[in-house]
Amino acid sequence: MDGTSNLPANGCQNYDLSELTEKLQAVFTALWNGMTLDNAANYDLNNVQHHLKETDPPITSIGQVKKALNALKVKKATGIDGIPAWFLKQYSEDLAPVAHNIITSSIIQCKYPTLYKQALITPVPKITPPKNVETDFRQISVLPQLAKVLEKIPAIATKLCRSHIKR
Repeated sequence: MDGTSNLPANGCQNYDLSELTEKLQAVFTALWNGMTLDNAANYDLNNVQHHLKETDPPITSIGQVKKALNALKVKKATGIDGIPAWFLKQYSEDLAPVAHNIITSSIIQCKYPTLYKQALITPVPKITPPKNVETDFRQISVLPQLAKVLEKIPAIATKLCRSHIKR
């Protein structure tokens, strides 16, 4: 980026927040600037789906989903969907079948739910006061809790497959 990413000597104090927000957004998204939907054409999703049609995809059980829901850390921040981890954990018995349907549909269709790709991003200064937007901030991403459950499921399925093969 250009030299305008430097902050005043006193850091973020007395700094136009909208300008700072724009700079942080530019820094945090710089890695994806060259990516377009046209790049997705390089990946043959039909080929992946074809292989999944030949063999059954690894589908997890409702019990595994319930186990993943119960493993959520209740003190973690709530994501963009507004569903806190404590709620999913406390009502895991009732919510496990619903979450199982979402996860199973995602696996069968080879699609990751769009909402789960979104995160709340909080810039956290590495040093105080921060002097440079490009180097003095790290991003903390808060994903929806169900996205975390969905990400845990393949790991559970892989462990089960490996233990089954060893027998």
